[in-house]
Amino acid sequence: MQAIDPFVERQEYAAALDRLKRADANDETKRAWLLRHAEAGHVPLQYELAALLFPHDPAEGLKW
Repeated sequence: MQAIDPFVERQEYAAALDRLKRADANDETKRAWLLRHAEAGHVPLQYELAALLFPHDPAEGLKW
């Protein structure tokens, strides 16, 4: 997941999300990675986090 961080730093969100979707990581790992960047204020990653959370926890998904 750390290999994706430079794309976020350069605000290349499409590339970051593409690599996130292809990453060999479980949903919990992806959720934790998204949460870290969402809390840092990266709006596209906030939307992605909301989409990941909503099916399992609609209230938490709506917060993002």
